[in-house]
Amino acid sequence: MPALRRTVLSDAVYSDIKDRIIKLQLAPGESLSIDGLREELGVSSTPIREALNRLSAANLVRFEPFKGFTVEPLPSYTQLMQLHEVRALIEIHAIRAGGDRLRDEKADALDREIDVMERVLEGEPFDVAAFNIADEEFHIRLVTAAENPVLERAYRSLNVHVQIARLFNRRGKDLGLAANAEHREIAAALRAGTIEQAATRAAHHIDAVVDRLRSISGAAFSEEAARSGERSDEP
Repeated sequence: MPALRRTVLSDAVYSDIKDRIIKLQLAPGESLSIDGLREELGVSSTPIREALNRLSAANLVRFEPFKGFTVEPLPSYTQLMQLHEVRALIEIHAIRAGGDRLRDEKADALDREIDVMERVLEGEPFDVAAFNIADEEFHIRLVTAAENPVLERAYRSLNVHVQIARLFNRRGKDLGLAANAEHREIAAALRAGTIEQAATRAAHHIDAVVDRLRSISGAAFSEEAARSGERSDEP
């Protein structure tokens, strides 16, 4: 029983710190003091360390010898493009490999996640974290339809929606509405059995996510994008 309580406590601490990182209450690059978190959360150091190690594996926290734990910086433009390039490869392949399975009850499951996002968008204030959870679940359902555990593990290891949530933390509802309209188009194509059309719509959606991230990330993001383009043009 004590082991169970310890696991539950560790999960609770993990969720608390993760939520703060996503909401930028713990700023990118901020130092994380185990003693400070222990006093603040009223728990021992053990669940704090366990949570920080899990967050490090999820690329939300960084550990450096002699420096300790810090919150990971927000993804750069280059990192974002690389992340979404891999994401697109996995999702589009999964749709082509498993799209025929995304009909009937599984199509209903996709629609349920879309409806959850719709309800979140209707709420005040807009709960980015809740939207993100349903968004992630929608896309994981696309990937798991391929019935390839290796593919699913690779996709989950990207933690792409966690990073999107950090960048979208202050996004307006219009961006969420645009994303969910694209989800409906993907789901409708799958329900109709037009798998290649669903793959095309998924590719468009992933490209549009990058464009929306760029639109809210300010001049620094645009400048880095321009520099990346200049480097790619060099002989």
